[in-house]
Amino acid sequence: GAGMKPRRTLSFYFRKYSAKLIKTPFLLLPGSLKHKSLQWLRTTRIWKSLGSSEYNELSETMRQTFVKTVTEFLEPCLAGIEQDILLIWGRNDEATPLYQGERIEKGLKKGALVVLDHAGHYAFLDQPERFKAIVRAFYQQ
Repeated sequence: GAGMKPRRTLSFYFRKYSAKLIKTPFLLLPGSLKHKSLQWLRTTRIWKSLGSSEYNELSETMRQTFVKTVTEFLEPCLAGIEQDILLIWGRNDEATPLYQGERIEKGLKKGALVVLDHAGHYAFLDQPERFKAIVRAFYQQ
């Protein structure tokens, strides 16, 4: 579901704008003081409570990459994809929920969505034999 804008909760927006508000004064500081202050801020309990655990564990460079990756929405590009696309989705995927896979399938000209029951975000690990059988069948057509 990368590239699909997820449904956001009120809690998400509260955390997002709280973090921006807390960070703003630090951004006004000069050069190295700003950098050191932001490093300190990221170690505080309040800051960690506002961000995801994935985000909090990343280095500064990787944080920037992570933010750019998870905020780039490519849904408008789907109609331009001409190739046959097989989407394999875990029904219990909480990181990229099934509705995102359904939106991708709907946006593709030649897309097919296969949903694996009892599988999550890593459906290929949760159901490896079924995953392999589906992929083999797709490539043998």
